[in-house]
Amino acid sequence: MLISKSASMLRNRIKGVASTFRRRARLGFQQVTGTAPAVARSVITKTQLRDGKLVVSGWIVLNHTPTEVSFIVRKFREETISEKFPIEISKPLKRGFSNKIARLLRLTRHDFEVVLDFPWADVPSSIYGTGISVDDRVTTINTMSNALGIFSDDTAGRTYCVFIESSVRVLRIEMYHFGSHVVEDLRARSLAPRSDRIGVVLGEYTNIARDNGRALFEYLHSHADADVDASYIVEPNNLDDYDVNQPGVLPFGSREHLERCLDAHVCAFTHHRNYVYPAIIEMISPERYNSTRTLFLQHGITAMKKSVARHYSKNRVDYSAISVCSQLEREIFRNHFSYDSSSVFVTGFPRYDTLFRKAKSAEADPDQVLFFPTWRAGLEKMTTEEVFDNEFFVRWQQAMKGVSDMGLRSVLILHPMLHRHRALFEDHVDEIRSTTTFQDTLLQSSCLITDYSSVSFDALFVKKPVFLFQFDQESYGLREEAFIDVESQLPGHVSLSLDPLLQDVSASRAGNWRFKLQRQRDTYFDAEDDQNSARTLDLIKALAMTN
Repeated sequence: MLISKSASMLRNRIKGVASTFRRRARLGFQQVTGTAPAVARSVITKTQLRDGKLVVSGWIVLNHTPTEVSFIVRKFREETISEKFPIEISKPLKRGFSNKIARLLRLTRHDFEVVLDFPWADVPSSIYGTGISVDDRVTTINTMSNALGIFSDDTAGRTYCVFIESSVRVLRIEMYHFGSHVVEDLRARSLAPRSDRIGVVLGEYTNIARDNGRALFEYLHSHADADVDASYIVEPNNLDDYDVNQPGVLPFGSREHLERCLDAHVCAFTHHRNYVYPAIIEMISPERYNSTRTLFLQHGITAMKKSVARHYSKNRVDYSAISVCSQLEREIFRNHFSYDSSSVFVTGFPRYDTLFRKAKSAEADPDQVLFFPTWRAGLEKMTTEEVFDNEFFVRWQQAMKGVSDMGLRSVLILHPMLHRHRALFEDHVDEIRSTTTFQDTLLQSSCLITDYSSVSFDALFVKKPVFLFQFDQESYGLREEAFIDVESQLPGHVSLSLDPLLQDVSASRAGNWRFKLQRQRDTYFDAEDDQNSARTLDLIKALAMTN
């Protein structure tokens, strides 16, 4: 079995190298013949603090003359806090062998320097994404190691940590409202031994508090385990209005937050480690950063989106442990993410404990349907007018109208990346609710209509009929994306067009919304109880023993 797996991994690696070679050879031929599409590749070579401002330097390779080149800084997961800084393209470099080759391929290399005059004083301590756009297309960025580091502006009382997010390999900036003295204090603290109590820091995205991280924190805090000291990390003005003044909750980027990270034995998170345990800790104390055990709690069941394997594979992030809900999911991580079975644990999701208990007494409205479409890459960057003409909105508007014409009440929960387009949907449903109400809204509804979202598994867990409206299944690439058999293992009744969807919903309503997906439910959930958090606590204690 081991030999077979190794041979398979070697074949896949060879295929990847061959594919890259063919792609580059084809692009080279297109460049020489002048038939290549627009190309832009950039490299960040240096970051420095000059007159209190971050200055980024580098070079960019182009095969065309762009109309606009900009460096983008954007608060992570909040598109409204964003700035573009124009990049002035210098004359292309003329000397050097590499530049001669570049000119042969009709490429030109340009140096640039850009001052990031971002309104840092007015925004919270958080993570800020970066990018370079060429004619409104974001380019690939490579970053040299000497462009990374900690930069403190003591005059303004501000510190920046410029780093590469390993899971997605992009350049990001952590910004903190404190000066170099706090950085030095943290370095000194990192030399002290950890407490005898098991320190655990938990969280999700920096600006939300609604998922497995919060559910597990509240379980740990309410059970007051003498062996465990749990802290939940979130921004003060988070999207869920979670109070950072309550015991155990710490503002992201505060001194207390970073001190708890240094003291922690375990970091548990739903998305990526650095949203809870920031990269500045790695730069302050690599030893402490690397010795803290990491527990990936997941946001949703991994089954339908192979693209996540690029971000969460062992060779990128190498988490200490991963929580899953079934043996099937455990095998997915073993076969596709290169984790050993000893690192993947069937604990179940902490947030399902609450869902399980609520479901026992909940009563569904037989006339209420919940819509929860997931987003498509690029929609968050479109204008509302562009989304109005997009197939995504057209199809979902038709589905909502069809359900309304049946006399059913429709409630919509928008994916967070689609909030900016809320106005488009307001006239097509009876009510739009916040994602924070998802569990209650799901239990109040008689069925769920979604597409590729992992919320389908939440509905499956509480035995709600699930209808998957996959009108774009082919262009979405589900058959290529899914880890599972799309013919027999999808967590719902599949419709590729509007009429079959409406027929399925109508038939289910006529049958009093009887649950017919027990086989799928048994596939994705090994346990049917409210002990997921308890099992996860046992796992945390076991991880801390290896620290």
